[in-house]
Amino acid sequence: MKKYKFILLSVSALVSSCGESFDPDFDIEPIAVLNSMVMPGNEVTATISHSYVSSSGSMSPSAVADRIIKDAIVELYVNDVYVGNMEYDATESRYISQTMINSGDLVKIKAATSRYGNAIGSTCLPREMNNASWSFTVTTETDYDTSMISPDGSITHPKSRIFNYAITFTDPADDENYYFLMSESFDFECDDPIMGENDSPLDAVYSNNSRYLIFSDRSISGKQYTINCKFKKNTSSWWDVESVNNLCLYSISKDYYLYLLSIYKKYEGLNGALESVGLAEPKFVYSNVNPGVGIVASQTPVLDIRHDISEYLEEE
Repeated sequence: MKKYKFILLSVSALVSSCGESFDPDFDIEPIAVLNSMVMPGNEVTATISHSYVSSSGSMSPSAVADRIIKDAIVELYVNDVYVGNMEYDATESRYISQTMINSGDLVKIKAATSRYGNAIGSTCLPREMNNASWSFTVTTETDYDTSMISPDGSITHPKSRIFNYAITFTDPADDENYYFLMSESFDFECDDPIMGENDSPLDAVYSNNSRYLIFSDRSISGKQYTINCKFKKNTSSWWDVESVNNLCLYSISKDYYLYLLSIYKKYEGLNGALESVGLAEPKFVYSNVNPGVGIVASQTPVLDIRHDISEYLEEE
């Protein structure tokens, strides 16, 4: 069975939710942190750690690994039925259950630790969608933003290939749905109006996120919709050997949507730009774990686009 990776962002973002930034002058007890990404057809996994005191809000990977809790009691419930305890895997540094989850299931994880208290979170897996399709076209343009100087001193501008993608799907009418579009390969542009539903005009100016986008069905509920996006590849970028493009569209749980939206609002857009220089009130990262902190989220693949674009990158 084909297994999908969960998003590029969540690998780093889930790490960021494994801690809380505190003023070291305060004596604050650390609490349990639970993070889990659930997908249909995959085994359930969870990472249990604890929060930490940090003046910078970030830690090295080794320091984060030191805070993994290895002796927690982790219970798994599916549709409110207890199905067993999750076992700790030292190789993976996480808890694993062989229970396979289906679309539409309600998954709850309860973690009990001896020193840091409990952590409980749940998520409902989005239902499968089998009506998505995609197409693409390739155009060529001169890249005037890049200059190449030849040995004789002449200056030329390389050619760029513009890959234009059209992703079509039909939103289920009876559900409140949320979506996540990501690229594992390249930065991409998407000027589709639906992508700006969470931005003010100034947010759009300051936004620098170009590998993932989130949106809801608030304007397309029950309708067929086509998202248009594109990316540019310079044919002279010999140092960039990546030639397999990958775009993934997921249907995601509301909790995951709110979590990603909080990450976006904290680090991207106008507030992210102002917060980074201390000119805006810090925004908190969303958590659906209580007690404790973290995120228990789920996503169901809608469309996985993987194809070799090397034939389009040859010089004309």
